[in-house]
Amino acid sequence: MATVVAMTYLLPPVVFGWLYAYKDGSPRPFPITVRRLVVTAFDAIVYLGQILYGLLLSIYLFKIRRKTPARTLTLHRQMYHLFRYDIHHIAGVKTTLLNPEKEDFARPAIIICNHKSLLDPVCLMALSPRILIVTGTKVWHNPVVHRILCFADFISMDNGIDSIVEQCGKHVAQGYSIAIFPEGERVTGDDIGRFHNGAFLLAKLLHVDLLPVYLHGLKDLMPLHSPVCNSGRMTIQIGKRISPEEQQSMGDSLLDIKKTIHRQFTETYRETDVWLNP
Repeated sequence: MATVVAMTYLLPPVVFGWLYAYKDGSPRPFPITVRRLVVTAFDAIVYLGQILYGLLLSIYLFKIRRKTPARTLTLHRQMYHLFRYDIHHIAGVKTTLLNPEKEDFARPAIIICNHKSLLDPVCLMALSPRILIVTGTKVWHNPVVHRILCFADFISMDNGIDSIVEQCGKHVAQGYSIAIFPEGERVTGDDIGRFHNGAFLLAKLLHVDLLPVYLHGLKDLMPLHSPVCNSGRMTIQIGKRISPEEQQSMGDSLLDIKKTIHRQFTETYRETDVWLNP
């Protein structure tokens, strides 16, 4: 009898509550469906297969053979082609790239990008094979991706500012751009979060351009704590470079530069968001 009561009065609210709402009770933008669970599971299997391929390629290039800049670039090109294919072939998702400045990433820069979803790093790596990402502690120590991040010369925030500057300087000299999420963590709201100093300090010390990249729609596609990827649209917008001279004209202190760029970044993000969602 207790089982019948539980199945009748307890299980349905729990199951349907999970399908339509988050743990905190706020509604999901889209309910979880069997189709989305299947699509997400398939995408996850493909992603894990790509990680395995990257590991095997890395072992061949760097362990069986000797690690060189050319072989490292070979790994990055493989990752670039795989992730570029991925973002354009997620079932139920339309991907658009806006590149009005015809950016080709030929010159190194510090890329600053808003952070809304687990898919954000994939979108950045799909822009060019010469992009490295500064990763946080949680991602760096994730057992699924840790080895491939090491092989690919990604940079960990755990290393400390002096080591990070040294590593980034070496990669910039080899023609790589360094991508940083200046908000520091995924932001759950619709707007841009507060920026930290790291990206702007790096740009100043390395005397390189800042390059804004805006990601639209990813918060709804795969929100924080969501187990599935929803249907919808994502837009990757590459902005205009900000030269060292332009950065210097924004103020004498790092705080002034950060505040000015945050304001410009937020304004551009909002304008494009309104244009995309009239």
